[in-house]
Parts: sequence; C-alpha cells; structure tokens
Amino acid sequence: MPALPAPYGTQRDQVEKRPMAIGEKISATKVFIEECWDEMGKVTWPDYDQLKSATLVVIAFVILISAVIWIMDVASRTVIGWIMGAFGA
Repeated sequence: MPALPAPYGTQRDQVEKRPMAIGEKISATKVFIEECWDEMGKVTWPDYDQLKSATLVVIAFVILISAVIWIMDVASRTVIGWIMGAFGA
C-alpha cells in the first residue's frame, strides 16, 4: 500500500517555507505592479457611446428594481394590515 501524502499545513511544509526578506518583498511588489501596469495596457476601454449606453442601462435597471421592491413593500404592508385588522390588532 503506497504511503499517503502528508496533510496540508504539517510541520514539514512549514519548515520548507522561509519568510521573505524585506528586499525580496519590495522586489516582488515591484514586479507585481509592473505586471499589473502591463495588463492594464491590454484592456479594451469603452468609448464614450458605449459608456453612456451602459450607464443608462444600469440606471434603468436600478429604477426598475426599486419600483418592484416598492410595489412588494406596499403590497405586503397592505396584506399585513388586513390580517392584523381581521384579528383586531
């Protein structure tokens, strides 16, 4: 029967990892920022017309959902009022 692998987080795993020195952290952060900057250059940014239409869609959707929630609130308040009135509360 083959040996089972050691569970994650065992002492052996912790011994193999060493803390990064300050210089290594700074270097790793610099590399990360450079890679992020490169990726941001690859992004296809929307033009004004696309941005305007997407914004209008979001605003319309928010208004629609707000109206649905308001209608549900009024309806539930009315039904609860009828139920409470039926029992004299």
